[in-house]
Amino acid sequence: WLIIPLIEFEPSQAKNLEFLIRDWSIYNSSVLLMLLGIAVIGSSGMLSLTSAYRVGSPPVIAPFEYIILIFAIGNGFFFFSEIPDIYSILGMLLIIGSGLFIFTREGTKKESVALKTSLRT
Repeated sequence: WLIIPLIEFEPSQAKNLEFLIRDWSIYNSSVLLMLLGIAVIGSSGMLSLTSAYRVGSPPVIAPFEYIILIFAIGNGFFFFSEIPDIYSILGMLLIIGSGLFIFTREGTKKESVALKTSLRT
């Protein structure tokens, strides 16, 4: 609630906010099928990732999450014709480098991070 008074509303912006009050409709059945496909694939991906963290070692599983960066670059290039700039590339390298540092550091400790038993009984 502290941010709302900081937002300035100009009458020229009323056209931009029109989507908030109009009725929502699906234009055709192919859009509905795409939305359902996205929901199924996204839900199954999150369920798989959660299950992997439940039974595996987090330092081993976490580096596989960096595949999201590759998909983000690909989606940006194919759908929006974006090419990452130097700051984006440096940020991605920083994220990947810190993850790999943690992965190698946990590997040198020779201690098990995950539980030996399953969380469900």
